[in-house]
Amino acid sequence: MVEFTEQQHERAIEQLQRYQSRARKHERLYKEEKVEENLPTFFSGLARKYTNSVILSVYVDRIAQARDHFRRAAEYYRRSAEESNVTVPSTLTLARGLYNASLAGDPDMVQEFAREVTKIIETVDVEPGDSDDDRYYFSGCLADAVLDDIREWLLSGLAAVNEEKPEIHALYGKAILTFTCGIRDKDVDQIQKGIRIMLKYHSQSSNEENVVERVMAPQATALLIITLWKGYEIQLESEFIPMELVRASTSKS
Repeated sequence: MVEFTEQQHERAIEQLQRYQSRARKHERLYKEEKVEENLPTFFSGLARKYTNSVILSVYVDRIAQARDHFRRAAEYYRRSAEESNVTVPSTLTLARGLYNASLAGDPDMVQEFAREVTKIIETVDVEPGDSDDDRYYFSGCLADAVLDDIREWLLSGLAAVNEEKPEIHALYGKAILTFTCGIRDKDVDQIQKGIRIMLKYHSQSSNEENVVERVMAPQATALLIITLWKGYEIQLESEFIPMELVRASTSKS
């Protein structure tokens, strides 16, 4: 894990308390029926608050609490998608839920999110160049990798979409593309390469001043957990991957 300065440590503790307080406040507002914004936005916002809070919980070694809160964040992403009437953008919401469910150590929930993404992919036609084409293709490929049912047209679509992206933003799609191809080919080196590209994406796109982003790379960590669930043996170390969380989320006990 990344070493923090004393100032960063203090900021992390302050932000942990702030995110937890805001999450509790928003849950209370919902129970009291005082939510003024639309529910998809409300639930996704609450999920983000929990995700930020839980990442900082990982920083202070509250692993059991972290897994529970990752699951809670996943549930709020699910509720956001369920409340939304905008179909294709919901694939991004579901992908975020899938990552959080992975970090919670819940493979059944991960498969549920993957199946929900697949339902959208199978009922809506999107071509490269259309609105929301990136989230449609990368979410579809991610779902296929989880379900071990890789569709070549999704891989081709993601590759085409990715060619039009700036270099840093292209790393995300490249990571998913490489990872999914590795799952398709049962190629451990390719799978590991995909996770490393996702780590590179996190490192290059994160803000040095953002302590949440300095703690861990959630997407890369989630991909590693999914890989280990599938029985692949990967030796991968990074300051952005909290191995205690990985071990807890992949433990069979």
